[in-house]
Amino acid sequence: MTLDAAAVKTMARELGADLVGIASAKALNAHPPDPRFPQTPERISPYCKSVIVIVSRVPAAAYRCDTLPAIQYLTGMTTRRMDRIAYKLADALERQGHPSFTTAAQETNWNFKNGTYGYLSTRHLGIEAGLGTFGLGVNILTPELGPRLYLTGVLTELDLEPDPMLTEQVCIGEGCSLCLYGCPTDAVGHFGLNKAQCSTKAQEFGYARLTRFFADYVRAKAEDKMSFFRTGEAYGMWQGMMRVVGVFGACPRCHATCPIGHDYHAFLAEAQKVIPEKTAEKVERGKSMRQARAEGLPIPGLNDWNIRWVGPDGYTGAAALDHLKQFKRDQEARAQADHRPMVAEATRTGKAGAVAIHKRPLTAQQIKDKARELGADLVGIADGAVMNANPPDRADPRRPQDITTRDGKRAIVLARRLASGTTRLAAWDERTKLYNDEIALTLLEETSLKLTLWLEDQGYPSLIVPPTHVDPWRFTGADDRPMTPLLSATHAAVEAGLGTLGLNRQLITPEYGPRVRLAVLLSSVEVEPDRKMETALCAGPACGRCLKACPADAVGHWDRDFAGCDRYRSPNGYRKLVDYLGRMVEAGDADRQKAMLRTREGFDIFQSLLRGIGAITGCRRCEDVCPIGADYEPMLKDALDPIAETTPAKDKRLAEFVAAPTPPGYAAQARWIGRLADPG
Repeated sequence: MTLDAAAVKTMARELGADLVGIASAKALNAHPPDPRFPQTPERISPYCKSVIVIVSRVPAAAYRCDTLPAIQYLTGMTTRRMDRIAYKLADALERQGHPSFTTAAQETNWNFKNGTYGYLSTRHLGIEAGLGTFGLGVNILTPELGPRLYLTGVLTELDLEPDPMLTEQVCIGEGCSLCLYGCPTDAVGHFGLNKAQCSTKAQEFGYARLTRFFADYVRAKAEDKMSFFRTGEAYGMWQGMMRVVGVFGACPRCHATCPIGHDYHAFLAEAQKVIPEKTAEKVERGKSMRQARAEGLPIPGLNDWNIRWVGPDGYTGAAALDHLKQFKRDQEARAQADHRPMVAEATRTGKAGAVAIHKRPLTAQQIKDKARELGADLVGIADGAVMNANPPDRADPRRPQDITTRDGKRAIVLARRLASGTTRLAAWDERTKLYNDEIALTLLEETSLKLTLWLEDQGYPSLIVPPTHVDPWRFTGADDRPMTPLLSATHAAVEAGLGTLGLNRQLITPEYGPRVRLAVLLSSVEVEPDRKMETALCAGPACGRCLKACPADAVGHWDRDFAGCDRYRSPNGYRKLVDYLGRMVEAGDADRQKAMLRTREGFDIFQSLLRGIGAITGCRRCEDVCPIGADYEPMLKDALDPIAETTPAKDKRLAEFVAAPTPPGYAAQARWIGRLADPG
């Protein structure tokens, strides 16, 4: 089958690409971004004829929220989704006889300027494919999305008609300078960037920070070495290595403040109206840049080589304005079709002004149907205001309003069931079980991102709360204070009507008991929330199977020893790593240290760093043996009814719980546990 450029672009969009363009490999080979380190297709494959450039947008709510870990998490998920789209496109081309593959978009080449350049510059790919031009801080700016996107390329032996490059500068340039004002590291130059300064925020836990950390560690005295690992810096690097959160794409400010793009005018103009990083000195620097260009002074970022990517025709506003007019026409057509007026989030006008958009009327049922279509097994919707008023722990309130003040009207809770096949495996530390749980979590993340993008397309910015990642700067190093996410997904699920809390404060659902993984989307959509269940699903100590099965003996009377549980729930997590490193430091002798590395303990810690298996997944014996759930009788009972971990001491404790008055643990969580048939 013969494929032309239009057909390939259609394939890419159907797979989920937000923008797609085609660049000629010949042109890319002739114009490397830095001739000293030629990032060209021919260095990777001599057979490449075309590069299909794919763009995935970052949800706008990432730039409206108040919590950096949530932004970092969304950018990481966006790049993983983009890679999957590109891989599927390459696979589709190969099935029609055209060898193709995707570039390593999120990796850099050590041989290119000490690892600061990628194998291909995806920004330059996008510009050569006609998708945009460089901005003042050398981000690629597209008329549709500004810089709020990621790019990758599919290298193919299919010879396709390339798209023409934009010759007009998309960036407003020196007359705007909002990216310069917003940069917290003051790294934005005159169509240039101080990468070393930028990377301290953009790659908060990246390679440069890692090398500095270990250099300081090596130089430290032996008695001081372990203190390095009880810091937020160390915790952040460990967390970032597992799922690439905070390693890159960590700072949103130049992206958030850029006024180019439909998403800015629709969702960000009001949110970014005030730029707290703006200073008088930055304003003067912007003016001096404008004057230098007006006077025709030599500017390295605009030299004869670089002007190709900035836009040789200069800025007129036409490139972005034409796309914005079409965006407005599309919004008006949608509004007319739905017989509904358009809504502007603000009245700000001018180049950075808000535009009225169409908010498609949605019902709670429509959202739930879409979530299930995308892969969720259970869906519930909670009222953000109710959650703000009822934090699970008033001493450490983690509420929607602490994450976003704009997009927390509703919390949409998604659940994905865990595999019954692995649930039937009795060993709590069976890695096959942990491995499958990580896959379930990854699929739930994919569903969450797709639903987030769909909601934004309907006019409602939405934000995913990281289900496993936490704010590393809240890490204290205290063993009795395990880290917790930005929002309790279990309590959100109860508020969303999915279930109630059990004896050990885990979520129990009627359909799957506690055998689910959860994700929470905070959204600006206002639909009817679900009603919370008022009667407890859990039989409490009268059942007590979770207490009997717990290998950590961490289950209390409507309570849990979370620090004790954490040793099993995250068996190769950060606490285990620090303990292991501490013993290695104490070993002193190099041979003994090497021997410690060659153990199952060291091996499992290493494996858990790769994808988080055994760190973000771990023991779930309490979930396995819970008899609540429609799945238990037909799928699990025969394998899980006997509980090998039970002891006379546990049986005695349960009997005491049954006879005891209502404990403080119940009183503290009564809202989410529900009304008990027997308060014991």
